Amino acid sequence: MIYLLSTQALLDLLTGDSKMESWIKDKPAQGIEVSAVSIGQVLHLINKETDAAFRKELTGAFEKLLLGLRRYQGIIPLDESASKTWATLMSMTLMHGESKHVSPETRMVIASALTRNAILVDAVRPYHSQLPSLKIQSP
Repeated sequence: MIYLLSTQALLDLLTGDSKMESWIKDKPAQGIEVSAVSIGQVLHLINKETDAAFRKELTGAFEKLLLGLRRYQGIIPLDESASKTWATLMSMTLMHGESKHVSPETRMVIASALTRNAILVDAVRPYHSQLPSLKIQSP
């Protein structure tokens, strides 16, 4: 079974969210993956952190997390198949709520989960019901 962490799940893991830590505790390391897109999004957020000491702490923790993922080849690029699925997702109206569209980056992560037949680890979102082939597990 392959679990692809959403960007938010990756952030939650990085910041020590107790629900995420509890969820991942019994999962085999070789079954956990993250999208390279999520890595870029997390690094962007870390780089925006204004507290230099906290930014350094987050960077160190993130590098340690990535080291573990690399050990099991758990960093997934956006490949051709996922890119084609992403193009389809871009033509859909997917909303987080009444006024916020799902970002292109989030759609890339979803496309990777769909093409890999992975379970996306994410909080339940309104748009998930529009994607019946997307398997979701909420931590």
